[in-house]
Amino acid sequence: IQFIDSGGQPEFHDLLPVFVPNTSVVLFVLKLSEGLDEKPKVEYYISNQCIGNPYTSYLTNQEILEHCLNVFHAQTEKCKILMIGTHKDECDDYKQKIMQLEKCINFHKRMVVRFGDEYIASLNCKSNETDTVDTVKNIRIQISTVIDEAIIEETPMAWFGLELALKKASGKSKPKGTLSLEQCKLEADKIEFFKTNSGQFEEALKHLVKYNIFIHYPEVLKDLVLCDPQLLLSMVTLIVRHHYILKSSKDAAINETMSRFVKYAYISAKILKTILAKYSKQDVFLSPNECLILLTHLKIISAVEKIDNSDLYLMPALLPRVNNPDANIDKHLAPLHIRFGGGCAPSGMFCSLVTTLLQPAQPQLWTLCKRDGIPYCCFRNCVTFCYKETTNYTITLVDAFSHFSIYMHIPTCFKIPRGFPLIIRNKIHESINAVAERLKYSKPVLEDAIICTYQHTELDPSDPNYNHLAVYQPTELDPSDPNYNHLAVYQPTELDPSD
Repeated sequence: IQFIDSGGQPEFHDLLPVFVPNTSVVLFVLKLSEGLDEKPKVEYYISNQCIGNPYTSYLTNQEILEHCLNVFHAQTEKCKILMIGTHKDECDDYKQKIMQLEKCINFHKRMVVRFGDEYIASLNCKSNETDTVDTVKNIRIQISTVIDEAIIEETPMAWFGLELALKKASGKSKPKGTLSLEQCKLEADKIEFFKTNSGQFEEALKHLVKYNIFIHYPEVLKDLVLCDPQLLLSMVTLIVRHHYILKSSKDAAINETMSRFVKYAYISAKILKTILAKYSKQDVFLSPNECLILLTHLKIISAVEKIDNSDLYLMPALLPRVNNPDANIDKHLAPLHIRFGGGCAPSGMFCSLVTTLLQPAQPQLWTLCKRDGIPYCCFRNCVTFCYKETTNYTITLVDAFSHFSIYMHIPTCFKIPRGFPLIIRNKIHESINAVAERLKYSKPVLEDAIICTYQHTELDPSDPNYNHLAVYQPTELDPSDPNYNHLAVYQPTELDPSD
Protein backbone atom coordinates (compact mmCIF):
# COMPACT_ATOMS: atom_id res chain seq x y z
CA ILE A 1 0.00 0.00 0.00
CA GLN A 2 1.50 3.33 -1.08
CA PHE A 3 0.36 6.36 0.94
CA ILE A 4 0.74 9.96 -0.24
CA ASP A 5 0.19 12.64 2.40
CA SER A 6 -0.97 16.01 1.12
CA GLY A 7 -1.75 19.36 2.65
CA GLY A 8 -5.43 20.28 2.83
CA GLN A 9 -4.90 23.98 2.09
CA PRO A 10 -6.67 25.43 -0.99
CA GLU A 11 -3.45 25.60 -3.03
CA PHE A 12 -3.17 21.81 -2.85
CA HIS A 13 -6.71 21.31 -4.15
CA ASP A 14 -5.38 22.50 -7.51
CA LEU A 15 -2.07 20.65 -7.29
CA LEU A 16 -2.98 17.26 -5.86
CA PRO A 17 -4.72 15.81 -8.98
CA VAL A 18 -1.37 16.05 -10.79
CA PHE A 19 0.28 13.70 -8.29
CA VAL A 20 -2.39 11.12 -7.50
CA PRO A 21 -3.86 9.65 -10.70
CA ASN A 22 -5.16 6.07 -10.57
CA THR A 23 -5.88 6.36 -6.85
CA SER A 24 -7.57 3.34 -5.23
CA VAL A 25 -8.53 4.91 -1.90
CA VAL A 26 -8.94 8.49 -0.70
CA LEU A 27 -8.91 9.22 3.02
CA PHE A 28 -10.88 12.44 3.43
CA VAL A 29 -10.35 13.90 6.91
CA LEU A 30 -12.57 16.64 8.36
CA LYS A 31 -13.26 18.25 11.71
CA LEU A 32 -16.63 17.27 13.19
CA SER A 33 -16.43 20.22 15.58
CA GLU A 34 -16.74 22.74 12.70
CA GLY A 35 -20.08 23.66 11.12
CA LEU A 36 -20.66 22.75 7.49
CA ASP A 37 -21.60 26.35 6.74
CA GLU A 38 -18.38 27.66 8.35
CA LYS A 39 -15.39 28.80 6.32
CA PRO A 40 -12.40 27.08 7.92
CA LYS A 41 -9.18 28.84 8.86
CA VAL A 42 -6.26 28.04 6.57
CA GLU A 43 -2.97 27.51 8.40
CA TYR A 44 0.52 26.24 7.55
CA TYR A 45 2.83 24.45 9.97
CA ILE A 46 6.53 23.65 10.22
CA SER A 47 7.53 21.22 13.00
CA ASN A 48 4.10 21.67 14.63
CA GLN A 49 4.55 25.45 14.74
CA CYS A 50 2.03 27.67 12.93
CA ILE A 51 3.78 29.95 10.43
CA GLY A 52 2.66 33.10 8.65
CA ASN A 53 -0.77 34.66 9.04
CA PRO A 54 -3.73 32.25 8.87
CA TYR A 55 -6.55 33.32 6.57
CA THR A 56 -10.17 32.30 6.05
CA SER A 57 -11.00 29.87 3.25
CA TYR A 58 -13.12 31.19 0.37
CA LEU A 59 -15.23 28.00 0.53
CA THR A 60 -17.36 26.61 3.34
CA ASN A 61 -16.67 23.15 4.74
CA GLN A 62 -19.67 21.83 2.84
CA GLU A 63 -18.47 23.35 -0.46
CA ILE A 64 -15.00 21.87 0.07
CA LEU A 65 -16.50 18.44 0.79
CA GLU A 66 -18.84 18.52 -2.22
CA HIS A 67 -16.11 19.80 -4.51
CA CYS A 68 -13.62 17.12 -3.44
CA LEU A 69 -16.21 14.36 -3.80
CA ASN A 70 -16.93 15.53 -7.34
CA VAL A 71 -13.19 15.54 -8.06
CA PHE A 72 -12.74 11.97 -6.82
CA HIS A 73 -15.75 10.91 -8.88
CA ALA A 74 -14.31 12.58 -11.98
CA GLN A 75 -10.91 10.91 -11.61
CA THR A 76 -12.19 7.36 -11.47
CA GLU A 77 -15.43 5.66 -10.59
CA LYS A 78 -13.42 2.78 -9.13
CA CYS A 79 -11.90 5.01 -6.45
CA LYS A 80 -13.32 4.46 -2.96
CA ILE A 81 -13.57 7.18 -0.31
CA LEU A 82 -13.11 6.74 3.42
CA MET A 83 -14.62 9.64 5.38
CA ILE A 84 -12.81 10.18 8.68
CA GLY A 85 -14.19 12.69 11.18
CA THR A 86 -11.94 13.98 13.97
CA HIS A 87 -12.74 15.90 17.18
CA LYS A 88 -15.86 13.84 17.87
CA ASP A 89 -15.50 14.66 21.57
CA GLU A 90 -15.69 18.40 20.76
CA CYS A 91 -18.81 18.10 18.57
CA ASP A 92 -21.90 19.61 20.22
CA ASP A 93 -24.52 17.56 18.38
CA TYR A 94 -22.77 14.52 16.92
CA LYS A 95 -25.82 12.72 15.53
CA GLN A 96 -27.11 15.86 13.83
CA LYS A 97 -23.68 16.47 12.27
CA ILE A 98 -23.52 12.91 10.92
CA MET A 99 -26.98 13.33 9.37
CA GLN A 100 -25.89 16.58 7.69
CA LEU A 101 -22.73 14.99 6.33
CA GLU A 102 -24.55 11.95 4.99
CA LYS A 103 -26.97 14.27 3.21
CA CYS A 104 -23.98 16.00 1.54
CA ILE A 105 -22.50 12.75 0.30
CA ASN A 106 -25.81 11.27 -0.84
CA PHE A 107 -24.97 11.50 -4.55
CA HIS A 108 -21.62 9.75 -3.99
CA LYS A 109 -22.68 7.09 -1.49
CA ARG A 110 -21.75 4.23 -3.78
CA MET A 111 -18.14 5.49 -3.66
CA VAL A 112 -18.07 5.99 0.11
CA VAL A 113 -17.15 3.04 2.34
CA ARG A 114 -19.54 2.30 5.20
CA PHE A 115 -18.43 1.82 8.79
CA GLY A 116 -21.27 -0.24 10.19
CA ASP A 117 -24.41 1.91 10.02
CA GLU A 118 -22.55 5.13 9.23
CA TYR A 119 -20.54 6.47 6.31
CA ILE A 120 -18.07 8.28 8.58
CA ALA A 121 -15.47 6.84 10.94
CA SER A 122 -15.40 9.17 13.95
CA LEU A 123 -12.38 9.72 16.19
CA ASN A 124 -11.95 11.63 19.42
CA CYS A 125 -9.42 14.44 19.66
CA LYS A 126 -7.95 13.90 23.11
CA SER A 127 -9.07 10.61 24.61
CA ASN A 128 -7.72 7.18 23.75
CA GLU A 129 -10.85 5.23 24.56
CA THR A 130 -11.49 1.69 23.40
CA ASP A 131 -14.02 2.78 20.74
CA THR A 132 -11.42 5.10 19.16
CA VAL A 133 -8.82 2.30 19.06
CA ASP A 134 -11.41 -0.03 17.51
CA THR A 135 -12.29 2.61 14.91
CA VAL A 136 -8.64 2.95 13.89
CA LYS A 137 -8.39 -0.83 13.51
CA ASN A 138 -11.56 -0.78 11.41
CA ILE A 139 -10.10 1.93 9.15
CA ARG A 140 -7.01 -0.20 8.55
CA ILE A 141 -9.13 -3.23 7.71
CA GLN A 142 -11.29 -1.21 5.31
CA ILE A 143 -8.23 0.20 3.50
CA SER A 144 -6.82 -3.30 2.94
CA THR A 145 -10.21 -4.65 1.83
CA VAL A 146 -10.84 -1.83 -0.64
CA ILE A 147 -7.37 -2.14 -2.18
CA ASP A 148 -7.80 -5.90 -2.58
CA GLU A 149 -11.08 -5.28 -4.41
CA ALA A 150 -9.54 -2.51 -6.53
CA ILE A 151 -6.79 -4.70 -7.99
CA ILE A 152 -7.60 -5.14 -11.67
CA GLU A 153 -4.15 -6.18 -12.85
CA GLU A 154 -1.96 -8.78 -11.22
CA THR A 155 1.70 -8.00 -10.60
CA PRO A 156 4.10 -10.79 -11.52
CA MET A 157 6.10 -11.94 -8.51
CA ALA A 158 9.38 -11.04 -10.20
CA TRP A 159 8.16 -7.46 -10.71
CA PHE A 160 7.23 -7.26 -7.03
CA GLY A 161 10.73 -8.45 -6.18
CA LEU A 162 12.14 -5.72 -8.45
CA GLU A 163 10.08 -3.10 -6.59
CA LEU A 164 11.42 -4.23 -3.21
CA ALA A 165 15.01 -4.28 -4.47
CA LEU A 166 14.80 -0.78 -5.96
CA LYS A 167 13.13 0.68 -2.87
CA LYS A 168 15.80 -0.84 -0.63
CA ALA A 169 18.59 0.55 -2.83
CA SER A 170 16.97 4.01 -3.07
CA GLY A 171 16.83 4.20 0.73
CA LYS A 172 20.63 4.15 0.79
CA SER A 173 21.22 6.31 -2.27
CA LYS A 174 22.00 10.00 -2.45
CA PRO A 175 19.69 11.80 -2.90
CA LYS A 176 17.61 9.43 -0.81
CA GLY A 177 14.59 7.92 -2.55
CA THR A 178 16.00 8.32 -6.07
CA LEU A 179 17.90 6.15 -8.52
CA SER A 180 19.26 6.67 -12.00
CA LEU A 181 17.94 4.40 -14.71
CA GLU A 182 21.36 2.74 -14.88
CA GLN A 183 21.32 2.12 -11.10
CA CYS A 184 17.86 0.53 -11.46
CA LYS A 185 19.23 -1.87 -14.07
CA LEU A 186 22.23 -2.72 -11.87
CA GLU A 187 19.94 -3.51 -8.91
CA ALA A 188 17.75 -5.63 -11.19
CA ASP A 189 20.85 -7.53 -12.31
CA LYS A 190 21.80 -8.21 -8.67
CA ILE A 191 18.55 -10.13 -8.11
CA GLU A 192 19.01 -11.89 -11.49
CA PHE A 193 15.87 -10.23 -12.86
CA PHE A 194 17.12 -10.34 -16.45
CA LYS A 195 17.83 -14.07 -16.38
CA THR A 196 14.21 -15.06 -15.87
CA ASN A 197 12.47 -11.93 -17.23
CA SER A 198 14.34 -11.09 -20.40
CA GLY A 199 13.07 -7.91 -22.06
CA GLN A 200 10.56 -7.16 -19.25
CA PHE A 201 12.46 -4.44 -17.35
CA GLU A 202 10.85 -1.48 -19.19
CA GLU A 203 7.43 -3.13 -18.96
CA ALA A 204 7.86 -3.74 -15.22
CA LEU A 205 8.96 -0.13 -14.63
CA LYS A 206 5.95 1.21 -16.56
CA HIS A 207 3.69 -1.00 -14.42
CA LEU A 208 5.15 0.36 -11.17
CA VAL A 209 4.83 3.94 -12.47
CA LYS A 210 1.22 3.36 -13.54
CA TYR A 211 0.21 2.63 -9.95
CA ASN A 212 2.17 5.54 -8.42
CA ILE A 213 4.66 3.21 -6.77
CA PHE A 214 7.49 4.92 -8.66
CA ILE A 215 7.62 8.15 -10.66
CA HIS A 216 9.43 8.29 -14.01
CA TYR A 217 9.00 10.85 -16.78
CA PRO A 218 11.17 9.57 -19.65
CA GLU A 219 9.90 12.35 -21.95
CA VAL A 220 11.78 15.01 -19.97
CA LEU A 221 13.99 13.35 -17.32
CA LYS A 222 14.89 10.02 -18.85
CA ASP A 223 17.56 9.04 -16.33
CA LEU A 224 15.72 9.83 -13.06
CA VAL A 225 13.46 7.36 -11.20
CA LEU A 226 11.77 8.48 -7.98
CA CYS A 227 11.19 5.46 -5.77
CA ASP A 228 9.25 7.58 -3.26
CA PRO A 229 6.36 9.51 -4.91
CA GLN A 230 6.08 11.72 -1.83
CA LEU A 231 9.39 13.39 -2.80
CA LEU A 232 7.84 15.25 -5.73
CA LEU A 233 4.85 16.50 -3.75
CA SER A 234 7.18 17.53 -0.91
CA MET A 235 9.26 19.59 -3.32
CA VAL A 236 6.16 21.44 -4.55
CA THR A 237 5.08 21.89 -0.93
CA LEU A 238 8.32 23.80 -0.27
CA ILE A 239 7.42 26.25 -3.05
CA VAL A 240 3.85 26.73 -1.81
CA ARG A 241 4.96 27.19 1.80
CA HIS A 242 7.71 29.68 0.96
CA HIS A 243 5.26 31.74 -1.08
CA TYR A 244 2.83 31.75 1.85
CA ILE A 245 5.55 32.81 4.32
CA LEU A 246 6.73 35.71 2.15
CA LYS A 247 3.17 36.83 1.45
CA SER A 248 2.39 36.81 5.18
CA SER A 249 5.57 38.58 6.28
CA LYS A 250 5.00 41.79 4.25
CA ASP A 251 8.77 42.22 4.34
CA ALA A 252 9.70 45.36 2.43
CA ALA A 253 13.29 44.14 2.15
CA ILE A 254 12.65 41.38 -0.39
CA ASN A 255 14.26 41.92 -3.78
CA GLU A 256 12.46 42.44 -7.07
CA THR A 257 12.72 38.77 -8.04
CA MET A 258 11.02 37.64 -4.83
CA SER A 259 8.50 40.46 -5.15
CA ARG A 260 7.37 39.07 -8.52
CA PHE A 261 7.16 35.63 -6.90
CA VAL A 262 4.88 36.94 -4.13
CA LYS A 263 2.67 39.27 -6.22
CA TYR A 264 2.39 37.48 -9.53
CA ALA A 265 3.36 33.85 -8.73
CA TYR A 266 6.36 34.09 -11.09
CA ILE A 267 9.05 31.51 -10.30
CA SER A 268 12.51 31.11 -11.82
CA ALA A 269 15.61 28.95 -11.44
CA LYS A 270 17.04 31.56 -9.05
CA ILE A 271 13.97 31.43 -6.80
CA LEU A 272 13.96 27.62 -6.76
CA LYS A 273 17.64 27.55 -5.84
CA THR A 274 16.91 29.79 -2.83
CA ILE A 275 13.90 27.72 -1.72
CA LEU A 276 15.54 24.32 -2.09
CA ALA A 277 18.67 25.46 -0.26
CA LYS A 278 16.70 27.01 2.60
CA TYR A 279 14.19 24.29 3.40
CA SER A 280 15.45 20.98 2.12
CA LYS A 281 16.93 18.89 4.95
CA GLN A 282 18.27 16.26 2.58
CA ASP A 283 20.12 16.18 -0.71
CA VAL A 284 18.03 17.84 -3.41
CA PHE A 285 17.12 15.30 -6.08
CA LEU A 286 16.53 17.91 -8.80
CA SER A 287 18.49 20.94 -9.88
CA PRO A 288 16.44 24.16 -10.23
CA ASN A 289 16.46 23.81 -14.03
CA GLU A 290 15.37 20.15 -13.86
CA CYS A 291 12.63 21.21 -11.45
CA LEU A 292 11.38 23.79 -13.95
CA ILE A 293 11.42 21.23 -16.77
CA LEU A 294 9.42 18.73 -14.72
CA LEU A 295 6.86 21.26 -13.41
CA THR A 296 6.34 22.51 -16.97
CA HIS A 297 5.81 18.95 -18.19
CA LEU A 298 3.20 18.41 -15.45
CA LYS A 299 1.38 21.64 -16.50
CA ILE A 300 1.93 23.16 -13.03
CA ILE A 301 3.87 26.09 -14.48
CA SER A 302 4.31 27.71 -17.86
CA ALA A 303 6.97 30.10 -19.20
CA VAL A 304 5.50 33.58 -19.67
CA GLU A 305 8.43 35.95 -20.25
CA LYS A 306 12.18 36.51 -20.00
CA ILE A 307 13.76 39.18 -17.77
CA ASP A 308 17.52 39.69 -17.49
CA ASN A 309 18.14 36.51 -19.51
CA SER A 310 16.14 34.54 -16.96
CA ASP A 311 12.91 32.73 -17.85
CA LEU A 312 9.94 33.50 -15.62
CA TYR A 313 7.23 30.88 -15.14
CA LEU A 314 3.66 31.41 -13.93
CA MET A 315 2.41 29.01 -11.24
CA PRO A 316 -1.37 29.69 -11.15
CA ALA A 317 -1.98 27.60 -8.01
CA LEU A 318 -0.07 30.24 -6.00
CA LEU A 319 -2.23 33.15 -7.16
CA PRO A 320 -4.83 34.61 -4.79
CA ARG A 321 -8.50 34.07 -5.52
CA VAL A 322 -10.87 36.95 -6.19
CA ASN A 323 -14.39 36.98 -4.80
CA ASN A 324 -17.16 37.40 -7.37
CA PRO A 325 -14.77 37.51 -10.34
CA ASP A 326 -17.65 38.17 -12.75
CA ALA A 327 -18.27 41.51 -11.02
CA ASN A 328 -14.74 42.70 -11.79
CA ILE A 329 -14.87 42.09 -15.53
CA ASP A 330 -15.66 44.66 -18.20
CA LYS A 331 -18.49 42.83 -19.91
CA HIS A 332 -18.74 43.34 -23.65
CA LEU A 333 -20.32 40.14 -24.92
CA ALA A 334 -22.47 37.65 -23.03
CA PRO A 335 -20.13 35.02 -21.57
CA LEU A 336 -20.07 31.43 -22.73
CA HIS A 337 -20.46 29.02 -19.82
CA ILE A 338 -18.81 25.62 -19.99
CA ARG A 339 -20.49 23.29 -17.56
CA PHE A 340 -19.17 19.90 -16.45
CA GLY A 341 -21.04 16.72 -15.83
CA GLY A 342 -21.19 16.16 -12.08
CA GLY A 343 -22.07 19.74 -11.16
CA CYS A 344 -18.63 21.33 -10.75
CA ALA A 345 -15.33 21.80 -12.52
CA PRO A 346 -12.84 19.10 -11.47
CA SER A 347 -10.13 20.34 -9.12
CA GLY A 348 -6.87 21.36 -10.74
CA MET A 349 -8.54 21.72 -14.13
CA PHE A 350 -8.53 25.54 -14.26
CA CYS A 351 -4.89 26.05 -13.26
CA SER A 352 -3.74 23.34 -15.67
CA LEU A 353 -5.92 24.87 -18.41
CA VAL A 354 -4.17 28.23 -17.92
CA THR A 355 -0.68 26.70 -18.18
CA THR A 356 -1.75 24.61 -21.18
CA LEU A 357 -2.98 27.68 -23.08
CA LEU A 358 0.27 29.50 -22.26
CA GLN A 359 2.51 26.67 -23.50
CA PRO A 360 4.86 27.96 -26.23
CA ALA A 361 3.56 27.21 -29.71
CA GLN A 362 4.09 28.44 -33.23
CA PRO A 363 2.47 30.89 -33.46
CA GLN A 364 1.92 31.84 -29.82
CA LEU A 365 -1.87 32.21 -29.62
CA TRP A 366 -2.34 32.97 -25.93
CA THR A 367 -0.32 35.38 -23.77
CA LEU A 368 -0.99 36.98 -20.40
CA CYS A 369 -2.70 40.33 -20.80
CA LYS A 370 -0.79 43.15 -19.09
CA ARG A 371 -1.37 46.74 -18.07
CA ASP A 372 1.62 48.95 -17.30
CA GLY A 373 3.86 45.92 -17.62
CA ILE A 374 2.16 43.79 -14.94
CA PRO A 375 -0.33 40.93 -15.34
CA TYR A 376 -3.87 42.26 -15.57
CA CYS A 377 -6.76 40.40 -13.98
CA CYS A 378 -4.61 37.43 -12.99
CA PHE A 379 -6.04 35.36 -10.15
CA ARG A 380 -6.29 31.66 -9.40
CA ASN A 381 -9.89 31.73 -10.59
CA CYS A 382 -9.75 34.55 -13.17
CA VAL A 383 -7.11 35.08 -15.89
CA THR A 384 -7.18 37.51 -18.83
CA PHE A 385 -5.34 36.58 -22.04
CA CYS A 386 -4.40 38.46 -25.17
CA TYR A 387 -5.21 36.38 -28.20
CA LYS A 388 -2.75 36.12 -31.11
CA GLU A 389 -0.40 38.69 -29.55
CA THR A 390 -2.78 41.55 -30.15
CA THR A 391 -4.50 43.87 -27.73
CA ASN A 392 -7.53 43.99 -30.00
CA TYR A 393 -9.13 40.85 -28.61
CA THR A 394 -8.79 39.75 -24.99
CA ILE A 395 -10.29 36.65 -23.44
CA THR A 396 -11.01 36.28 -19.72
CA LEU A 397 -11.47 32.81 -18.25
CA VAL A 398 -13.29 32.48 -14.93
CA ASP A 399 -13.53 29.46 -12.66
CA ALA A 400 -17.02 29.91 -11.21
CA PHE A 401 -16.75 26.66 -9.17
CA SER A 402 -19.74 25.03 -10.89
CA HIS A 403 -18.58 25.99 -14.41
CA PHE A 404 -16.03 27.98 -16.41
CA SER A 405 -17.02 31.27 -18.02
CA ILE A 406 -15.40 32.74 -21.14
CA TYR A 407 -15.65 36.51 -21.61
CA MET A 408 -14.58 38.03 -24.92
CA HIS A 409 -13.58 41.71 -25.01
CA ILE A 410 -13.51 43.27 -28.45
CA PRO A 411 -13.26 47.08 -28.86
CA THR A 412 -16.39 48.60 -30.36
CA CYS A 413 -14.34 49.91 -33.29
CA PHE A 414 -13.70 46.33 -34.39
CA LYS A 415 -16.17 43.95 -35.94
CA ILE A 416 -16.27 40.45 -34.48
CA PRO A 417 -14.67 38.18 -37.09
CA ARG A 418 -17.05 35.60 -38.43
CA GLY A 419 -16.73 32.39 -36.46
CA PHE A 420 -14.32 33.90 -33.91
CA PRO A 421 -16.35 32.93 -30.80
CA LEU A 422 -16.59 29.37 -32.12
CA ILE A 423 -12.82 29.25 -32.65
CA ILE A 424 -12.23 30.32 -29.02
CA ARG A 425 -14.81 27.84 -27.73
CA ASN A 426 -13.26 24.95 -29.70
CA LYS A 427 -9.71 25.76 -28.61
CA ILE A 428 -10.73 25.84 -24.95
CA HIS A 429 -12.70 22.60 -25.31
CA GLU A 430 -9.63 21.02 -26.93
CA SER A 431 -7.37 22.22 -24.09
CA ILE A 432 -9.82 21.03 -21.41
CA ASN A 433 -9.80 17.54 -22.95
CA ALA A 434 -5.98 17.57 -23.04
CA VAL A 435 -5.85 18.60 -19.37
CA ALA A 436 -8.36 15.90 -18.41
CA GLU A 437 -6.17 13.31 -20.09
CA ARG A 438 -3.08 14.62 -18.29
CA LEU A 439 -4.82 14.54 -14.89
CA LYS A 440 -6.25 11.08 -15.62
CA TYR A 441 -9.83 12.35 -15.31
CA SER A 442 -12.49 10.46 -17.16
CA LYS A 443 -13.29 12.37 -20.36
CA PRO A 444 -15.29 15.41 -19.20
CA VAL A 445 -18.88 15.87 -20.34
CA LEU A 446 -18.95 19.50 -21.49
CA GLU A 447 -22.14 21.52 -21.93
CA ASP A 448 -22.21 25.01 -23.40
CA ALA A 449 -24.68 27.68 -22.32
CA ILE A 450 -25.17 31.41 -22.75
CA ILE A 451 -27.32 33.28 -20.25
CA CYS A 452 -29.46 35.73 -22.22
CA THR A 453 -31.62 38.52 -20.81
CA TYR A 454 -34.82 38.86 -22.76
CA GLN A 455 -38.57 38.41 -22.35
CA HIS A 456 -39.57 34.98 -23.58
CA THR A 457 -43.16 36.16 -23.83
CA GLU A 458 -42.11 38.83 -26.31
CA LEU A 459 -41.11 36.24 -28.90
CA ASP A 460 -43.63 35.50 -31.63
CA PRO A 461 -44.54 31.77 -31.74
CA SER A 462 -45.58 32.21 -35.37
CA ASP A 463 -42.05 33.26 -36.29
CA PRO A 464 -40.58 30.39 -38.41
CA ASN A 465 -37.32 30.82 -36.48
CA TYR A 466 -39.10 30.77 -33.10
CA ASN A 467 -37.71 27.36 -32.08
CA HIS A 468 -34.18 28.36 -33.07
CA LEU A 469 -34.01 31.57 -31.08
CA ALA A 470 -33.42 29.99 -27.68
CA VAL A 471 -34.25 27.02 -25.56
CA TYR A 472 -36.07 28.27 -22.49
CA GLN A 473 -35.55 25.99 -19.52
CA PRO A 474 -36.69 27.73 -16.33
CA THR A 475 -36.34 24.49 -14.35
CA GLU A 476 -32.56 24.84 -14.57
CA LEU A 477 -32.60 28.35 -13.16
CA ASP A 478 -33.00 29.65 -9.64
CA PRO A 479 -36.65 30.65 -9.00
CA SER A 480 -35.51 33.08 -6.31
CA ASP A 481 -33.53 35.05 -8.90
CA PRO A 482 -35.36 38.39 -9.47
CA ASN A 483 -34.60 37.98 -13.18
CA TYR A 484 -35.94 34.43 -13.22
CA ASN A 485 -38.59 35.13 -15.85
CA HIS A 486 -36.16 36.99 -18.06
CA LEU A 487 -33.45 34.35 -18.27
CA ALA A 488 -32.91 31.60 -20.77
CA VAL A 489 -30.34 28.92 -21.33
CA TYR A 490 -28.98 28.83 -24.87
CA GLN A 491 -27.74 25.38 -25.84
CA PRO A 492 -26.25 25.18 -29.33
CA THR A 493 -26.67 21.42 -29.50
CA GLU A 494 -30.44 21.86 -29.40
CA LEU A 495 -30.51 24.47 -32.15
CA ASP A 496 -30.73 24.02 -35.89
CA PRO A 497 -27.17 24.14 -37.33
CA SER A 498 -28.54 25.27 -40.68
CA ASP A 499 -30.06 28.41 -39.09
